[in-house]
Amino acid sequence: RGGGAREFEIDHEHTGLLEDVQTRLHMWIEWSCWVVRRCLYMLLGSRGDREVVDLLSRNLTLRDFRAHTLRRNQNFDNIVRRAGYPFEKNLVSTDDGYQLELHRLPKPESNRVMFLQHGIMDSSYSFVAKGASDGLAFRAFDKGYDVFMGNFRGTSALKHRSDDISAKEYWDFTLDDHANFDIDAFVKEICRIKAKDLGGGGETLDITLVAHSMGAAASLIYVVNKKRGGQDHKLSRMVMMSPAGYHQRIPRMCRYLGPLLDGTLSQWTYTLSIPSEAARQLSSKLVTDAVGLPALRDVIYSFGEMFLGGDFKSTLHPHVKTVTENMIAGTSSKVFRQFWKCYVKGKFLSYDHGPEGNLKAYGTETPVDYMSHYNLVDIPIHFMAGQNDKLIPAKDCFKHYKTLHRHSPHLATCKPFEGRGHIDFTYGLDQEMTNEIFTHAAPP
Repeated sequence: RGGGAREFEIDHEHTGLLEDVQTRLHMWIEWSCWVVRRCLYMLLGSRGDREVVDLLSRNLTLRDFRAHTLRRNQNFDNIVRRAGYPFEKNLVSTDDGYQLELHRLPKPESNRVMFLQHGIMDSSYSFVAKGASDGLAFRAFDKGYDVFMGNFRGTSALKHRSDDISAKEYWDFTLDDHANFDIDAFVKEICRIKAKDLGGGGETLDITLVAHSMGAAASLIYVVNKKRGGQDHKLSRMVMMSPAGYHQRIPRMCRYLGPLLDGTLSQWTYTLSIPSEAARQLSSKLVTDAVGLPALRDVIYSFGEMFLGGDFKSTLHPHVKTVTENMIAGTSSKVFRQFWKCYVKGKFLSYDHGPEGNLKAYGTETPVDYMSHYNLVDIPIHFMAGQNDKLIPAKDCFKHYKTLHRHSPHLATCKPFEGRGHIDFTYGLDQEMTNEIFTHAAPP
């Protein structure tokens, strides 16, 4: 990128060798003690680490869990307003009691909505990370869209209509719940707000849903299940960036770790997130070290590129500190188990509750194969794939496209992007990809 290299440099205070050694020794001891205490608890039931014990307790309430695990700094509105844009935060209630944040860059007079949905372990921050000039949310607002950004359960403030439910109950959700409850609640709230803005029943409302990774998978499930139930999904079209759901070419490390995690996740924990504020502070220190030491930074970035592809130095490095504060959300261990089952079965499946559970949830003893219902899709869907995406390779993305194209050629389009990795569609979004999104969104 030639002259643009300077934008990636971050100033750091220079410290002496002894101070560096002392700091790193302290961090290593802190981390080692935390790991030892956690292992002792898991193996021996030790009560020595009260914080870990509390977080693993099956009787811990959501209120207590939230107090132990402070989420990302609530500075999203400041980021948007400092960029010179208006901001609203709406609290949306799902039918199963979760209270979620729906962020908005309001343009009340517009009947064109762009609804942005993030992926796993992420948040709406990913759509403003590139700043006022390249952030997808900002660009959409400048083009006249009323912009809404949904935050899945597990991100933001961890709210539920009943704080007295246990943390285990709160984190008991699947990818299907993201679709059937979260996205459903977001779409209903968008329609309610716009009906008030525009008057009438919102018949002229045009909603383009743009989603990334797990958000794209949940969006596809949402549309399929609405059509299976004979209901109106209210969407006009969708743009799916590196959609999850079909996984036949996962990274080698995931293939090795998958069976171990699948068999132990439900026994060890009900959520995958940084477990405590102390661990979050330690993670922040490690991130600071990684940025400050080029050799260590390059090793970590190379490791990340093995899983996600792309070029971390150009996409993630400029945002690494803010990402640590705003992203690193959590999700249910069931979501990971569901993705693993999709890989094992070679299909885009609903969560497998077992024969009796499936019969109750889906009316059949086996999980729902969502791709087998793509014939029900009735809106245009544009798929965007990264040819250097290691987590969801382009061929897995093409599977969604080809399945829909087989049933409805006029509704399915696809565009591969050379050299792009998984997070290039958010933190590395460039002019070419942005133009592609708007080409397939609502016309001006």
